[in-house]
Amino acid sequence: MCLNVFVFLDLCELFEKADADGMGTISIEEYVLMCDTYGVELTEEHLDEFRAIADAEGEVGSSWTAPPGR
Repeated sequence: MCLNVFVFLDLCELFEKADADGMGTISIEEYVLMCDTYGVELTEEHLDEFRAIADAEGEVGSSWTAPPGR
């Protein structure tokens, strides 16, 4: 899937807002809160996908890099 730069920047901003402790990772609780806040309906499949990529502490890090100039 290819995201346009505006969608990418929106996702980066959402991740940063959800990262409550500023450590560059979000927990499943932060993910659920972010989705609830922005009206994204989560399914059990979404949560399973999150769990599948989470680290041992149950968190997912940002593996993206911001485009130049951000």
